[in-house]
Amino acid sequence: MIYEHYITALNTLLKLMAESFDYPLTTNLAIGLITTLLYLAYFNQSFLNKDLTFLSKAIRTASKGTFWMLFCGIFVSLWMVYGYLSFALPKPHIYHSINSLMKAFWVANLIAIALGLLIAPFLQLLIKRNLEPSVAGFIERLGKRKVDIYKTPSAKTLGRPIPNAKPFDPSRYFKEAQKCQSYFIGLNDVNKPVYLPYEEFNSSHMLVLGFTGFGKGTFVNNILWQAIAQKTTTVLFQPKVDEWSASVLDAACKNANKKLTRINLNAPIASINPILGCNENELFEILTSTFDLVTSSKESDFHKLRDRKGAKLFSKIMRDLPDATLTDLVKHQNKYLNGLEKECVGLITQIEELADLPQTQVIDGFDLQTFINSGDCLLVESNVGNESLKLLSKMIFTRLMQIAENRTDKNKHLLVFCDEARHKCSIKYLQALGTIRDKNVNIISACQSIADLEVPQAGYDAQTVKNTILDNNALKWCYRSNYETAKWVSEQAGSMSVNKEIQTTYCNEAVSESAYGDKKIVCDEVPIIHPNEILGLPKFTAVALGMGTCASISSTGTIRVNKVDVPHLEGSPKPHKDEGDLL
Repeated sequence: MIYEHYITALNTLLKLMAESFDYPLTTNLAIGLITTLLYLAYFNQSFLNKDLTFLSKAIRTASKGTFWMLFCGIFVSLWMVYGYLSFALPKPHIYHSINSLMKAFWVANLIAIALGLLIAPFLQLLIKRNLEPSVAGFIERLGKRKVDIYKTPSAKTLGRPIPNAKPFDPSRYFKEAQKCQSYFIGLNDVNKPVYLPYEEFNSSHMLVLGFTGFGKGTFVNNILWQAIAQKTTTVLFQPKVDEWSASVLDAACKNANKKLTRINLNAPIASINPILGCNENELFEILTSTFDLVTSSKESDFHKLRDRKGAKLFSKIMRDLPDATLTDLVKHQNKYLNGLEKECVGLITQIEELADLPQTQVIDGFDLQTFINSGDCLLVESNVGNESLKLLSKMIFTRLMQIAENRTDKNKHLLVFCDEARHKCSIKYLQALGTIRDKNVNIISACQSIADLEVPQAGYDAQTVKNTILDNNALKWCYRSNYETAKWVSEQAGSMSVNKEIQTTYCNEAVSESAYGDKKIVCDEVPIIHPNEILGLPKFTAVALGMGTCASISSTGTIRVNKVDVPHLEGSPKPHKDEGDLL
């Protein structure tokens, strides 16, 4: 109803305006336009408001002044015309015409003013709903910044943190790195090579994080290639068979005139005796570490005490059979357990499972003690889906760490790579991260996220184990991973001081929100590398932590080699012994 009355009033005013029209229409329209503009200038206060920037104030002041000048100028001109008609022409001839003209003039102007006042609210609504936000944005763009403002990385910037990154062959940087007594790590964001000195790398453990397929294996292969070229003894523990890793290592060993030994624990081939050369104490440590027999104050550890006692008794076999195998432990359990067989069922069952593996039934299997100072390369492949093979891989790792700790000649550096480190997690692994560096040994551990490191072990809760691993790896190379890992990496990268802009928004009478007004610049701490950037890292691009003065993003390349079939190690099966062998 209100809308209909409003339209009716407009039609009536237009009709009266047309009936009273005796002078140029442009004058009448100008009066209405000036009335509308004056209404907008004085009643639309939030548009180009007084509390805005200097530019906004200037525009508002100039517009209002222009409106006043036009308004006054038109009325002065009309009165000048009236004066001319009144005094310059003979009055008898024009008196009636002048009165008629002035009557029509005032009626038409009043109608025009009323029409302008009726149209102005519609224009005001249009301005406030549409034009005002647009003008605010235009004024914002006109402003010239003299201070750099930090912007949080958004989804539009994800996936391209290194705009100039291209696939490259890392081997062309190896010679230059060798001259600098350094490892080539990758290319930074301006495609410059990043080097890590031998001394810094060899004295620190490294953790490689990232989803499968993003470049963890590629990066480690690049490091191992350079390590083999430096005559460093290298050992790889792979949770699966990776033909490309074997091909890369084979090419690296041939290039350095070194030997590659491949032990595939998945193949039913006699290959290694994990307790070869152990003394009594070393065998006890191997059994307790592999089967997690380290006790704590928990009541649930009561059963572990029995198995631990059984492991101690089992270890005495090394006094009588220095070359004993796991099969010998099972075969002579009655002699050494002294009637505790029923109490140590768990321990005996696990040992029997390993002893039944053809891989451990060997006479002249791989000798870790001879290998460790050779400068050669050893690849051990297992299967994470086979619990017995996982335990055997842990046992080999423990024995390797024992030999590295007790060797007399520690001049030869040993580099150990544990892929999917959670499957190697044991008390010996945790101890090695803290103490083995002094023995000229460093470990590279790889996993998909920091959550993979939450493995309860040796009486420690999952969080303690994770923190122990993270704290003992000074060097970190982090590819794209989940949000928890990305947030942690961002925190480890540190923060920097930046300028942030604070801007006030307001809602006008037309319920239209605008974000302009006086701005404030504040100093704030933000991550050097935002979690959003880590979540958007492309393949073969990672965040380097602990390598240099601050965190940086670098890319890695793939070494191109021909795929070859590397043969597996095969030893001689061990014949069964009878009780007379112990005499």
